[in-house]
Amino acid sequence: MPLASNNERTATVEVTRPSERLVSPFHGSERLMTLLELSQLLGVPVATLYGWRHRGEGPAGYRIGRHVRYRRAAVEAWIETQADHRPVW
Repeated sequence: MPLASNNERTATVEVTRPSERLVSPFHGSERLMTLLELSQLLGVPVATLYGWRHRGEGPAGYRIGRHVRYRRAAVEAWIETQADHRPVW
């Protein structure tokens, strides 16, 4: 292998892995909820969540590739809008 002359420049490239990414760019390290976790929290079947999502009735979700995820704050805000305000007799 020939030696490099003084006119040739050599470079050293350091390859590093990016730091671990946060799941949610919106709220620091808040973990997004899966459909199963939301189903368990609300006590409804996953199929009901899919139906609500299709009709635009449930909490706002995010599509991450093939997956649907929910922010806990958005779910809690949606729950508050579901309060029954009918008068009690």
